[in-house]
Amino acid sequence: MAKSIEQAYVQTFENTVRQLAQQQYSRLRRYVTEKSASSESHNWETLAEQPTDITTSSQSTGMLKRAAGASWSGPVPTPNTDEVWAKRRTAINVYDAGNSVEMEDPRQMLVDPNSAIATSQAMKMGRAVDDVIISNAFTPAATKTGTVNFPASQVLGDTTTPFTYDLVTAVSELFLKNDIDPSEPRVMVIGPGQMRKLLQITEATNADYVNVKALAQDAYVSSWMGMNWVVSTRLESPTGDGSDINLICMTRRALGLHVASDIRTKVGEDVANSFAWRIYSHMAMDCVRVEDKHIVKITVADAA
Repeated sequence: MAKSIEQAYVQTFENTVRQLAQQQYSRLRRYVTEKSASSESHNWETLAEQPTDITTSSQSTGMLKRAAGASWSGPVPTPNTDEVWAKRRTAINVYDAGNSVEMEDPRQMLVDPNSAIATSQAMKMGRAVDDVIISNAFTPAATKTGTVNFPASQVLGDTTTPFTYDLVTAVSELFLKNDIDPSEPRVMVIGPGQMRKLLQITEATNADYVNVKALAQDAYVSSWMGMNWVVSTRLESPTGDGSDINLICMTRRALGLHVASDIRTKVGEDVANSFAWRIYSHMAMDCVRVEDKHIVKITVADAA
């Protein structure tokens, strides 16, 4: 047999580029309040009312209690309700990514590298949107004069707490205590480990408790306990060693996403570098926690 016969072997190639497994779009953007405005910052105005005690006749409470049939000598002063005005603020940050392809490269390849790289960068920017949302969920929220820390009253669990059915019900209880309208859509953002635990919870998968048989067609639970369930691999570990994880449960009113410039990807010739193709992606946005009572931080052990 000829020793050089392998030189005649036929090689075949894909005519399209296969993008390897990766998150392809933002999974959380639909669950926040979005504001599109061409500005460097945006103020999210809030108004809260001081607690009112109707058993007192003090004008400072904003309410007066009148006994049935009581006689009043003349008109009474108009109550003054003491509302609290505040604002949260976003300050735009720019995020971009780029790459270059030499002019002769597309002519020597069976695939168009420009299209493949542009698609890859667009998916990268989609993941960056989730990073912006997650990183600002629990950090101090900027105000007109300073910052507001995440309230300890909105934190459940700790780094040793397992993900359980009782913890899910505790989240629902906290929303009720905060007087959040039960009809307000909620989302629970969890990691893959918590989805595995969720699939082992009888109340989430057994037809005696839920109408949808989660395991019949899908390998995950998408809706349960009045919440949409989203799995993210980008959630943060409070200790940084990966043994624990911060989960997020919120309504759309919790976070404000200010988009000054949405995701854009462009391909063009670079005249300064031998007319190489330049692939560039760009976005400008920021996120801030607007309503503290609409978001719960759940810290659990991220163990199998």
